[in-house]
Amino acid sequence: MIVCKKKKLVYFHNPKTAGSSITKVLAPHSTKAKELDGLVMGGGWQGKFHHDGNQHQKMTLTQYGEFKDYFKFSFVRNPFDIVLSFWEKSTKDRNYGTLEEFLLSNEFPGERALRYIQTEYLDVNNLDYVGRYENIVKDWQWLAFMFDLDTTLPTLNNRTTKQHNHYREYYTTLSRKIVEERYQKDLEVFEYEF
Repeated sequence: MIVCKKKKLVYFHNPKTAGSSITKVLAPHSTKAKELDGLVMGGGWQGKFHHDGNQHQKMTLTQYGEFKDYFKFSFVRNPFDIVLSFWEKSTKDRNYGTLEEFLLSNEFPGERALRYIQTEYLDVNNLDYVGRYENIVKDWQWLAFMFDLDTTLPTLNNRTTKQHNHYREYYTTLSRKIVEERYQKDLEVFEYEF
C-alpha cells in the first residue's frame, strides 16, 4: 500500500491494473518520497514507495487499520484482460506457448501477479473507491481532482494489444472456461463478463 499522509490517501496496488503508473504519480506524496532521490526505474522500483515495502501485498495483510480516517482506493480489471496481459508480458521472457497452453501449464496461476484473484487481494468492503482499469482516464481524473494530483497517468508497462475488448480474440472455449472458473468471484463481485 502507498500511504500519502498529507493527502490522507491510501492506495492498494492490485496487480496488472496500472499500478506502476499510479505509483509513479503517488510516489512524491508518499511516506517513502525520499526514495525518489537518484531513483532509476528498473526492476522492483515500485516497491520502494509502498509503506510496507511490498507492492503486491494482500490488503488484509497490511497495516491499513492505522489509517482508518484515510481515503482508501484501488483499481480492478476484467480478469480475462488481466490474464492476457500477464501472458503477453511474461511470454517475452519465457516461452509459454499459446494462451491456452499457459493456462493448462503448472505456471498458471503461479507465484507472481496471478497468484491471487482480485477479491483475495482487496478487501472491497473497506475501500472507499474502486476504479476500473477500463475507465482509468475518467476514474483517475476524478481522484486527481479530489486529492490535487497530476491528472494524467504516465503510460508504463503497457501491453502489446491496446484495445480492452481485444482479449476475446485470444481465448478458446477451454481457456475461457479456465478463467471463468478461477475468477468466478471477481466476475460476480465486479460485474465483469467475457
